[in-house]
Amino acid sequence: MLLASLIFCIILAALRSLFRGALRLGHIRGPKSAAYTRFWMMKVLASGDSAAKYVQVNKQYGSLARIGPNHLLTSDPVTTQKILAVRSKYTRGPWYDSLRIDPHRTNLVTERDTRKHSTLRHQLSPGYGGKDVEGVEAAIDTRLDEWLLQIERKWISSPGETKRLDIGRSIQFLTTDVISHLSFGEPLGFVKNERDMFAGSDTTATALRATLLNIITNPSIYAKLQSEIDFIAATEDGLDIVKSYVANQKMPYLQACIKEGLRVFPPITALRERVTPPEGDIIDGHHIPGGVNVGLNMRGVLLNEAFGSDADVFRPERWLEADTKQLNEMKNIHELVFGHGFTRCLGINIAKMNLNKVLFEVGAKFLWRANMILPTRLRMWN
Repeated sequence: MLLASLIFCIILAALRSLFRGALRLGHIRGPKSAAYTRFWMMKVLASGDSAAKYVQVNKQYGSLARIGPNHLLTSDPVTTQKILAVRSKYTRGPWYDSLRIDPHRTNLVTERDTRKHSTLRHQLSPGYGGKDVEGVEAAIDTRLDEWLLQIERKWISSPGETKRLDIGRSIQFLTTDVISHLSFGEPLGFVKNERDMFAGSDTTATALRATLLNIITNPSIYAKLQSEIDFIAATEDGLDIVKSYVANQKMPYLQACIKEGLRVFPPITALRERVTPPEGDIIDGHHIPGGVNVGLNMRGVLLNEAFGSDADVFRPERWLEADTKQLNEMKNIHELVFGHGFTRCLGINIAKMNLNKVLFEVGAKFLWRANMILPTRLRMWN
């Protein structure tokens, strides 16, 4: 009898805690099960299509949606900027602990203490910006030259033989060699050996693959970029040398393609949850109590109406057609791709240099000079 009473009390306490948690954020709409359990979040993560599902939940329930007992999701750019601002009272959530390489030690990515994180950023920022590394662009050019030569020697098809190159994986080899060269003074040799111990680890490679895929699967965009590259080749010193980053930046359609690629497929779509301050906060007109995890739906942010009614479409022209007011609004939101405030990506310059150089050189030396054949059963991502 005593045991039964004890079990009953435990169940009653659990139910009370469950419903109390459900009521705490009861004024925020979301999937019904999310009020009581994190099962919805687990199911979404297991689906392999979490970014699209996050976009859908914000479309259905609004820019602020409840996705767990103590978890919210925002797709509002202004809210995102506020949460990530330098003087924000929000702190990094427990999600960051899962990224630790050593569970007992933090690093720039995983450090949750604001002051310690700021100290690490201050120590590392000169290196990431290229100021403490001599010849950053020259190092990137060297690795890019090696990669282009490898493709030309081994992967160019002939009339009697079709060679199949997994360019997505090959780009991973390249970006890993670039980063290792800048970090250690020499590459780890993934391009040369055509293998990578860290496949899928580089956000720059993700951005390159996404942008390149969107270009080559859109004939009109493909043709416009080809025309711009042909013009550069005809008016400058040809295509025998790797173009400088400065020269790449003077190509408006290439820049539009890069911006659009980062927008429609941001390299990082994890929610990177922040915790509301103890006194709580007002988000989208709702009072949110302290200690609530707020996830940042970056893909949803970049589909904001500021980008037009066709925001879900890869269309570089939007960056060339927008008036000054709209363009400034688009740029302001787009900057969030690289973070904001004290969590803004330190490697922006290196990432942009890679994006510009690789897309130009691949286009100039290979894609536009051959009839590129894609698999008939092509899926955008597998």
